[in-house]
Amino acid sequence: MSVAIINRITVDDKETLEKVVDRFRNRAGLVDKMDGFLGIELLVDEEDLEIMVVTRWRDMDSLNRWLNSPEFKKAHTGDRSGSGLNARSSGKVYISIDV
Repeated sequence: MSVAIINRITVDDKETLEKVVDRFRNRAGLVDKMDGFLGIELLVDEEDLEIMVVTRWRDMDSLNRWLNSPEFKKAHTGDRSGSGLNARSSGKVYISIDV
């Protein structure tokens, strides 16, 4: 059983949407080195001006280690809603069930 976090980011215009996507493209990648991290994916809806950020983890313990790590704090310093961009974010944790 794996774990996924889905963060929904909404913005007010296409220019801001592109800036947020660029920030993800140029991220430091600190999470990539964490034990149990399985990947990150951006799903972009240009019409509704939203981005779904999906990160996947092997298990809850791996996710919790990341959330409590110095790397997490470093990766999320400053304005979490887009570093000065007019962006709003909300997230939720999901358990992946094999079917």
